[in-house]
Amino acid sequence: MNKKGMAFILTVSLLTVVLLIIFLSHNSFQYQNIQRVESSMIYAMNDFIKDVNSDMGRVIKIGGYRAFIAMEDYVAATGSFFSDTDSVMAEVLSNGTVQGVSAILMNDSSLDAYFTSVNEIMNLRGVVVDYEVKEVNLSHINPWNVNFDVLINIIVVDIQDTASWNYTKEFSSIINIKGLRDPLYSVKTENRVPNIVREQNQSFEDLQVLEDHIEQGYYIASTKAPSFLQRFENNLSNHEYGIESIVYLRDLFDQDIPIYLDRIKVDYMYFNELTGNKVCDFDMVSEDLYLVLTDDRIEDYGLQDTNHSTNC
Repeated sequence: MNKKGMAFILTVSLLTVVLLIIFLSHNSFQYQNIQRVESSMIYAMNDFIKDVNSDMGRVIKIGGYRAFIAMEDYVAATGSFFSDTDSVMAEVLSNGTVQGVSAILMNDSSLDAYFTSVNEIMNLRGVVVDYEVKEVNLSHINPWNVNFDVLINIIVVDIQDTASWNYTKEFSSIINIKGLRDPLYSVKTENRVPNIVREQNQSFEDLQVLEDHIEQGYYIASTKAPSFLQRFENNLSNHEYGIESIVYLRDLFDQDIPIYLDRIKVDYMYFNELTGNKVCDFDMVSEDLYLVLTDDRIEDYGLQDTNHSTNC
C-alpha cells in the first residue's frame, strides 16, 4: 500500500472516531438532561407530598369547625336533623355543600378549595393533583372535643407522565365544640332560641351558680345524656361523653314558644317529652325556674341536701 492510501485510511478513521465521540457526547447530554427533568419532577412531587402531610391536619381543623357551623345553619334553616352525621360531614368537608346545598362559609375552607389552590401552583411545575375522600369518622375523645379521622386518596402525576404517586392516608385532627350551637335547640325552637355550648366550670355548692347555669344555658358533662354529635341526629341515647343543659323557660316564653311547666327540664328530655322519676319544688331554688329533674340527677346539680317533692 502506498503512502497516499495509508494517509487516506488514517484520515477516514480519525474522522469516524471524532464523529462517534460527538454522537455519543450528544446522546449522553440528552440522557443527562432527561434525567435532570425527571429528577426535578420527582423532587417537586415529593415536596408536595411532604407539604400535604404537614398541612392536612390544619386544613381539616379549620374546615371541620366551619363545616360544623354550616351543618348547624342547615338544621336551623330546615328544621330537620341528619340521618348520618359522618356522611354529611364528609360532603361538607369535601365539596362545601350540605345535602347538596352550597355553604358560603365553606367557599375557601373545603378540601376542594384547598386542592384547587394547590393545583394552580403545581400545574406551573408540570404536576397535576387529584384526590378523593374515602371516609370520614367522627368520634368524641371527651365531652368537649371531637376527633376527625379523614381517609383521603391522593394522586399526583406529572403532565408528561414520567412519574406519579398514588397513595391513601388517614389524616386526623381534634376540634373543640365549645362556642358551637347545639343543633337540638336550633331545631326544637325553630331557631328562635339557639344555645351555644359553654361548659360550666363552677361547682353547684353555691345554688346561685345553679340558677345562673340555667339562665345562661350552660352545659355539664353527663353520661346520662346524648353527645354533641348525637344531637345532630336527635339520637337520645346516653353516651359516655354526653352533655346536657337545663331549659330556661323564660327564653322560650319570650319567643312565643309554648312552655310546659311539668316537663323534665333537661334539654333533650324536655324537647322530646321524655318521662322519668320526677323531682321538683326544691326549697332553695327560685320557683320562677320551674325546675323539674329526674331523681338520678339530684347530686349532679348539687341538690342532694335540699328538700324537694316527687309530686310533680
